[in-house]
Amino acid sequence: MQKLFAIFCIGLLACSMTTVSARSCKALVIAGGADLGSYEAGVIQGLVQAYNELGQVSEVYWDVISGVSVGAITAVGLGQFPKEQTVEMANWVVNLWENISKSDVYSNYLGGVVQGFLFEESLFKTDPLRAFLKKNVTRKQTRKLVIGVTNANTGEYERYNESLSDADLIEAVMCSSAVPAFFPYQIFKGNTYFDGGVVRAADVFGAIDRCKELVDDVSQITVDVILVTSKTFEQDVPDDLKPIKVGTLSQKVKDHHNARRSLLEAYEAFPTINWRHIINPQTKLPDADFPFNFNHKQLLQMIDQGRNEGRAAVQQHTSYESSRNGNDETSNLSLSAKLAFMDAYEAVFDRYNISYNKTTSA
Repeated sequence: MQKLFAIFCIGLLACSMTTVSARSCKALVIAGGADLGSYEAGVIQGLVQAYNELGQVSEVYWDVISGVSVGAITAVGLGQFPKEQTVEMANWVVNLWENISKSDVYSNYLGGVVQGFLFEESLFKTDPLRAFLKKNVTRKQTRKLVIGVTNANTGEYERYNESLSDADLIEAVMCSSAVPAFFPYQIFKGNTYFDGGVVRAADVFGAIDRCKELVDDVSQITVDVILVTSKTFEQDVPDDLKPIKVGTLSQKVKDHHNARRSLLEAYEAFPTINWRHIINPQTKLPDADFPFNFNHKQLLQMIDQGRNEGRAAVQQHTSYESSRNGNDETSNLSLSAKLAFMDAYEAVFDRYNISYNKTTSA
């Protein structure tokens, strides 16, 4: 009897070990970008729709959602939905962005931007954003979250997660989206915080770290990344730039390079991860020059562009997966990932006149 019991226990242990080793983790990384978050919402819906139509909606059952700045706002919204409500989640976030307006995000001081510039810590107030979050983030978080913030006291990038109370989670998102000069910095847990995008345009490492809590090996991690910066940086700069536009332009340049650097650093640190979808606008987004307008017509255009590009990414991925050689030495990379990494390497190498071998590109 004791032998049978011992065999039974060993069997249970073996099954448990098999179950753990067979686990996987899917992560979604959402970059910052103010009202360009509407594009990201469209991409999310496009991915979900396309996989759902293939009967593979579980492919977008993300276990971890990482967001910076506006990506943090979207992340806490998505995190309210359990995996089995992924289709509803995607429809909800698009509906949110279809109906958002500038007055939901920020407002002027009584004396306008002059008061903000001369007497306040920012040009605009974000009391409306806090009210908007309290209205729309009302359910418990069901997934692992990463909310990236910049600590102004230490200069360090920090992360908060779903373990916060509901009220504190909203405050963490307020910190992550506090664009310096435009929006007021936030005091939270005894520190001064502003936009996480100051340090990281997209927090890939944070998503990977949370996934490592669920898997035994990083090769069991699948990462999807949504960026709002296009492949190349092209900007018509007028001769009469005003201070606000100067600040916006400098932020765009920084985000463009930060996004590439974050991708390269993550890939070089974790080359065996399944880098699946790395999606960024194929054409310039309508409100890319000054993404604080929250113009309804432009928001709808960006949602449509994101939706179409999300669906196209799934079609490209499935076609590539079915046709490629199983012995491909970069088999952990999807086509979009290969192209994104090669674009990033090319931008870096060309900048410093370093020669490199392009034969590995897709």
